[in-house]
Amino acid sequence: MKGIRSFVLLTIAASLVAVFSSTCTVTPESYVIAKANGEPITLKEVTDHPFFKSLVDQIATRIIIKQKAAEQGITVDNEAVKKRLDDMITQIGPGPSWERWKQSQGLTDEDLNEQFRIEYLLEQILKARVSLTEEEIKGRFEANPLFYRRQYARENNMTDEEAEKLTYEDVRDWVKNYIVTSEAYAQGQNYIGDLLALADVEYFFLSPEQRARIDAEKAEKRKAIKEREKAVSEALEQVEAEKSEEEPKTVEESTQGKEGEETKGKEEPDEPKGKPADENEDKKDTGQKKGEDG
Repeated sequence: MKGIRSFVLLTIAASLVAVFSSTCTVTPESYVIAKANGEPITLKEVTDHPFFKSLVDQIATRIIIKQKAAEQGITVDNEAVKKRLDDMITQIGPGPSWERWKQSQGLTDEDLNEQFRIEYLLEQILKARVSLTEEEIKGRFEANPLFYRRQYARENNMTDEEAEKLTYEDVRDWVKNYIVTSEAYAQGQNYIGDLLALADVEYFFLSPEQRARIDAEKAEKRKAIKEREKAVSEALEQVEAEKSEEEPKTVEESTQGKEGEETKGKEEPDEPKGKPADENEDKKDTGQKKGEDG
């Protein structure tokens, strides 16, 4: 990965040199970025390679994810990122095993930390797009409780016997996060493609004809993406509306509602405004008692 990154940075730097040196008649065809046994490799040979645009898109995607997260006020949880790195070290093996693995991959701790930061931001963006109600999440658990209990047990060092005793309330928050995260990852790849299609990425290394073709393809994709985004927004609004309806009223709200029902339609100028609900109840009970005594 390090070799690929260096390769991309080198070729992009070479592109900039070519652009800024245009007055010196340096072109992609004439700019030599490397030699193999004396045979020159030009910038054009690199930029014409089918993988080159994909590599540029990968770097552009990272930039776009950071920008999208900033727009939504999403920040990196450094502790969560550190845990991911620590988990990988534990899985591969600390010490020499870890160092050998990094060397074989051409990676550093900083490279992996940056990768996990991007993954974390993308995960939070995707999770915010998942529209599932509490009822739907509970329904999924009840449809396959054994699966969720055992997954929870594995992550929390419990035996299967201990897991079988778990109720939905015991694992409610974990189940919600598990299901929402699963849904987020399911739509991840398509969403990344959508982000790239919606972004303004300029490929200076391509010919005007190639760039025009890409722009036309993006314009067509954007129509479908806008429809999907509209559907996602409507689904999220529906979930929020249902949550608001299900939220229990506060004591103050309940009291105000009760007062409104009891005083509705009454015209008593001497009745003090904002009379406590319990006083109204006492009055009602007293009236009923007199009627009974009479």
